[in-house]
Amino acid sequence: MGFYEGIRIPLSLTQINDIRQLNDLLKEIENHSAPTNSPETFQHHVREATGSIRKAIDSLLTGEESGNQQPLLSSLQFILCQLDNALIAKTMRRYNIETLVLSLKCQLISPVCYRYLQSLDCLSLPHLSTLKRLYSNFGLDSEFTNYLKQSVTQFNKWERNVVIQMDEIHVKSTFTYKGGKIIGSSLNPTDPAKTVFAFMISSLSSIVRLLPCSSSSAEVLFPIIKDVIRDVEACGLSVHVLYFENIQVASTAVFEEIRKLYKSDQHSVAKLALRLTSKACWPSTLERQNVSLALRIFDESTAAALNVSYQSRYHTSTNSQTTDFIAIICNVWKLFNINTPNKGILHKDEFSVPLTYNDIRFMFLQRVVDWAECWRVMPDKRGKLSPQTFTSFRHSCIALPCIVNHLTGNCGYSYVLSSFLQNDPLEHHFGLYRMMSGAQCHISYCQVLETERRIKLSSILKLFSKKPVEDSISLKNFLESCSSSCDQDSHASFSLEMYLSAIQGYSGIELNKQILQSLSFIAGHSVHAYYKHSTKCQSCHLFLTENKEMEIEEPSDSEYRLIQIIDRGSLKWPSSDVIDAIITLWKVFSSIESQSSIFNNFITGPSRSILIQLTTSLIEDEQAEVWRVLCDECGTLMWDVLAKLLTATSNCLISNKIKNMNSQLPLKP
Repeated sequence: MGFYEGIRIPLSLTQINDIRQLNDLLKEIENHSAPTNSPETFQHHVREATGSIRKAIDSLLTGEESGNQQPLLSSLQFILCQLDNALIAKTMRRYNIETLVLSLKCQLISPVCYRYLQSLDCLSLPHLSTLKRLYSNFGLDSEFTNYLKQSVTQFNKWERNVVIQMDEIHVKSTFTYKGGKIIGSSLNPTDPAKTVFAFMISSLSSIVRLLPCSSSSAEVLFPIIKDVIRDVEACGLSVHVLYFENIQVASTAVFEEIRKLYKSDQHSVAKLALRLTSKACWPSTLERQNVSLALRIFDESTAAALNVSYQSRYHTSTNSQTTDFIAIICNVWKLFNINTPNKGILHKDEFSVPLTYNDIRFMFLQRVVDWAECWRVMPDKRGKLSPQTFTSFRHSCIALPCIVNHLTGNCGYSYVLSSFLQNDPLEHHFGLYRMMSGAQCHISYCQVLETERRIKLSSILKLFSKKPVEDSISLKNFLESCSSSCDQDSHASFSLEMYLSAIQGYSGIELNKQILQSLSFIAGHSVHAYYKHSTKCQSCHLFLTENKEMEIEEPSDSEYRLIQIIDRGSLKWPSSDVIDAIITLWKVFSSIESQSSIFNNFITGPSRSILIQLTTSLIEDEQAEVWRVLCDECGTLMWDVLAKLLTATSNCLISNKIKNMNSQLPLKP
C-alpha cells in the first residue's frame, strides 16, 4: 500500500457516519510518517540479510548433512563476505578464504579481467597490492613443506604414496635483481641458469623444488634428487616412483605417402583420412613440436586410410610399411596413456587396459626396443630420431615394465595407470608459467619463481577452503609462519665475519672525481627516494641536503658538478655526511666485487642486506656521532633514515652491476 500502509481507511465514504470519524482519519494520515530511503534504513536491511545468512550457515554447519551442502555453504560464505564489506570503507575490508581464492585465480588467469571486475564496483574484491602482500613473503620450498607436514595426517594410506615427476624448462640466460636478491644464477653463481629442473608431486599437482642449472649431468642431479626425495618423505609421504621423460613425438613416417593420401580427398565431403589436416602434413619447424598435430598422423584412422589406399592401388592384401610404423607408435602411445581403469573396456582395446604384474604387453615393448635399435643403426640418416630421443624412447620402454612390476609386486597395487607416470601435468605447469608471464615463449628464472609463488599460494588457499572448519588450519597463522620463516632464512643464510675480513682494506680504494660526482648524484636520488615516502620535515631536509645557492669555488672539480649541470630546480643536493656514507657503501661493494670467491657468496645470498649491514657496521665505528641523533622537529632517529638511504643506493649499485654482467653474456647467434 506504500505510504498508506498501516492506516485504517474505510472501504467507502458511506461507512463514515460522523464528522468526527473523518477528522480522526485526517489526523491519522497527517501524523503518519512515510518510509524513507535513508542510508540508515538501507544499512539496517543489509544487516538483517547478513544475520539471516549467518543463521543459514550455522544451521548447515551443525546439520547432519553438512558434508553434502559444501557448494551451498561456499556460496553463502562468499555472499556474506560481500554484504559485510558493502557497509565498510575500502581500506577496512576483510576477505574470507573463498574470496581470496576467487581473486587470486582470476588475477592469475587474466589480470585485465580482474582489473575490469574491480572497476565495476559490483563486487568487493581485494586490491592488487593486497594480493601481492599475500605472496610477497611466501616461499617455494619450506612453506609448502610445512603445510604438507600439517596436512599429511589427514591423508589415507594410499594418498600418502606419491609419484614425483621431473622435467626441465629452458629459460633466458640472464640475471635479475629483485627484492634485494640476485636471481638467475645456477649452481655456479657466476653462470646464469639456462634450464630449470622442476620436481612435482603428481597427485597434488604442485611443485616441490625448482633447480636452476647451466648444464645438467648425472653427477649434479643425483644428490639433488636424493635431497628432494628425503624432504618429501620427511613430511610423511612415501615416494614410490621418480619419473623423468624426454620423449619427443617425432613425425618421421614416410610423409610423401601421407601427403598423397591427404591430397586425394582434401576436397571430398566424405573423407577417408578424417584426422589429417594441412598443418599436420606440412608442419613448420615450431609446429613439429606440437603433440596434437603429431597425433593426427599417428592415429588409427590414418593407418586404416593408408591401408585401404595402399591395397586398392596395388591390388594386394598386405599392409604398407608406413601403416605398420604408425601402428607401432600408436600402440606404444596407448600403453603410456592409460588414465582410467575402464578405458580398455570402453574403447574395446587391449592396449588401453590397466597394466598388471608381468603383463603380456611387456613382450611387445621389448620387441619395440629391439626394433628401435635396428632403426637406430640404419645407415641412412634421414627419417630417424635424434640420439637423445632414441635413448629416451628406449629407456622409457624398458623402465615401464620395471616400474609396474615393482608397484604391483612389492607395493601392493593390483594395477597401474601409466598416465600417472608421464609429465603432462608438469608440461601444463610450464604452460602456465609462459601464459602468466605475458604469453612469452622464452621466460626468465625470475618469472618462473614469481609465477610459481602465485600458483602455489592459490592452490594452498584452495586446499584451506575445502577443509572442514573444525579441522582447518588458521590461514593467518600459516601466512605469518611463512613470512617469519622467510625472514629467518634470509638472516641465517650468511655470516658477516667472512665479509668483514674481506673488506678490511676498503679505505685504500681510490676514488676519482668522475666516480665521486656520480656517487653524489646517486646520493641525491636516495634523499629524494626517502622524502617521497616520508613526512616532509624541514629539519630533516636541512640535515640531509645542502643549500643550492652556495657558491662552488671550483665547479669542474666539485662533487656537485654533475648535479649542477643537470639540475633544473628540483634535484636534491645531498649533504657531505650523506655523501660520505654513500662513498663508504661504494667502497664496501667494490671490495666484495674485486674478490671472486666472496662475490660468488654475495650473489647467492641476500645481497642488499649483506651490503647494508657491512656498511652500517663501518659507519657505526667512524661516524656514529653524526647519525645517532634525533630530529628536533619530528623526533626521527637519523640512523633509521641512514638505513633507508643505504637501501636506495644499494638497489642502484647492485642493479647496475647486474646489467653489466648481463651485457657480458655471450649473445646467441
